[in-house]
Amino acid sequence: TTKNFFIADIDLDESGGIIYEIIFAVSDANKIAAQMKFETSPLKREYFLRKAKKLQRVLDEMSKSPVAKSSEKYFLLSNRLSALILNS
Repeated sequence: TTKNFFIADIDLDESGGIIYEIIFAVSDANKIAAQMKFETSPLKREYFLRKAKKLQRVLDEMSKSPVAKSSEKYFLLSNRLSALILNS
């Protein structure tokens, strides 16, 4: 049988300078009242800043090519970067 899993909780943890997403999944979302630790994690801002920095490097490389810069992927990644900056 196919089992559907739902995210019940998300948290962040840091080890060795790397921020990890910890995802807790359950097979039935009705069994658990999800409290998103992610939203209140003290690592949330740093997590988003690191993701934004990586994404900016990709966009910088893509912008060197007129074809890549005019692509849908570039547009989508630019929007994602804007969203990351707003959430940090």
